[in-house]
Order: sequence, then structure tokens, then C-alpha cells
Amino acid sequence: RPPPGATRRGARLALRRRQARRAVIRALAAVAFALLALLPLGCGVLLLTGTRVRVGLGVFAGMAAALVSLPPFVYLGLPPTVPLVLALGAVVLAAALLVRRPVAPGGGVELVPTLVLAAPLVLLAARAVAKPVDAYDAFADWTLKAKLLYFDRSFLHASIAPPVHREYPLGLPALEAYVFHCMGSANARALHVLFVVFLGGLA
Repeated sequence: RPPPGATRRGARLALRRRQARRAVIRALAAVAFALLALLPLGCGVLLLTGTRVRVGLGVFAGMAAALVSLPPFVYLGLPPTVPLVLALGAVVLAAALLVRRPVAPGGGVELVPTLVLAAPLVLLAARAVAKPVDAYDAFADWTLKAKLLYFDRSFLHASIAPPVHREYPLGLPALEAYVFHCMGSANARALHVLFVVFLGGLA
């Protein structure tokens, strides 16, 4: 029979593991919501360019459009939040529906190639969630800027060390800060899934 202290430690460890799993699930659900909220923006861009709308390509186009369109609002002092992204998507999608450019025809989605492409992406996503932010440019610049935008702090704050590169563009940090707003926290590990989805959207 294990001693009472070992039993309590085991119970606390099991509780921490359950809480960690729940936190990861909530963060991944928030990432999924953030990607879905980018669909109106992405689909609007596809329609404006006469491209056939697909969900994966729509998410990819939405992420790319957010990289370009969010920084000007950041410079104006508006945080990259969900309402802002949805408003941008509504404007672009409405403009696309008004213009009504002809859409190029395309083939349907084939099951086997889709599964072949999805399998390594799922494995890559699982690895991405487990990977810490350990690359220097990530934790010292890109993700740091995203956290500053999320917490609404200036890049000139005296407590920031090392200093961020102000010449680097704000597109990626603004997109990451938008996902942080969807999560309600600055969970940088779950944020890695964003880049897997970006890669999958090219398929």
C-alpha cells in the first residue's frame, strides 16, 4: 500500500495533467475559431481575384490578407481583435459580391490525395503544439511583438529586453496577436498550429 503522501502527490499530478490537456483543447478550439473568423476575409479576396472558393484556400487567403491589412490598424492604435477581423471580412466580402467577377472553373476535391496530404499535417500539428518557443527570432521579436500587441503595451517600454527590431514588419505579430485575443491568453505553443494550417492551405 503506497504511503498517503505519495497518493496525494499522484492525485495532484493527475489533476495537473487533466488541467493541461483541457487548456490545450481550449487553445486549439480558439485557434480553430480564429481561422474560421478569417474565412469571410479570405473568401472575399478569392472572389475579388476571380478564384474558385475552397475552405482551405479561403483560410490561407484570409491569413495572408490579415498579414497585410492588420498593421495599418495597429499603427492607428486599434488592437487586432476578432471584431476588427470580422468587420474587415464583411467589407471585403460585400465588395466581392457587388463586383461579381467571373470565377475560374476548377475540379472537385479528391479523397485519397486529401488524406495523403492531411496525414503529415496532423503529425506536424501535434509536434507543433508540443514544441516550445525556443528560436531566438521567435521569442525575442515575432512572438514578443505579438504578446505586446495582445497586452496592449508599447514596443518602447523600458522593461523589454532584448529590444525588438522596430524595422521588422508587424504583419505576423498582428496576426498572432489576433489569435491570442481569440484564445484569451498568450499561448504561444498552440499558436504554432497556425503555421501548419498556413502550409496546408497551399495544398
